[in-house]
Amino acid sequence: VVPYNGSPVEPTLAEQERWLIYNTQPAPKIIEGQPQPLLPATVELLPLLPVLLKAQRVIIGGGCDSGKSTVAKHLIAARSQEGQIIPIDPHSPSKLLGIDVIGAGRNWEAIGQALESLELLMHERYTEVAQGLMGYFQHQKISIFIDEWTSIIEEVPDAGKRLKTLLTESRKVNMVLTLLTHATTLDGL
Repeated sequence: VVPYNGSPVEPTLAEQERWLIYNTQPAPKIIEGQPQPLLPATVELLPLLPVLLKAQRVIIGGGCDSGKSTVAKHLIAARSQEGQIIPIDPHSPSKLLGIDVIGAGRNWEAIGQALESLELLMHERYTEVAQGLMGYFQHQKISIFIDEWTSIIEEVPDAGKRLKTLLTESRKVNMVLTLLTHATTLDGL
């Protein structure tokens, strides 16, 4: 039994099989200069989108034209059925799938205000929990998509601090974060 959103959930048969393969298969022999498969050919991979939709924190890193925005658009479309969507992106057009984008046109001030407002909203939600007005995971889900994170950190004061707070504390009050970045190393993030 693994915890999911604070509730115990029985792993699926496919998840159990993958765990078993991962933990019992010997590491593949690496032959220099030849690409190696990450999983044995007999393993059927899970579709990516359903797995990402279950996650409360997703960081998508990759180079230009690697598909980050395409994956995010699919997640936005799917999550728009569950609650509010808040896209934040300084390099985006003003609308994404019909949703207003905060910070479009390199509007750093709007991004800073949005991050501050999200942190305050999270605090208000925890206050409601503390007062017994709401329980954990009972608030309306808000899915926050932040693209060009490394640029935002450079241009917006306190952006890194606010993101850290949102990433580490907002889960129990139904604020789901997806970050997109060109950084693919921990140092970059």
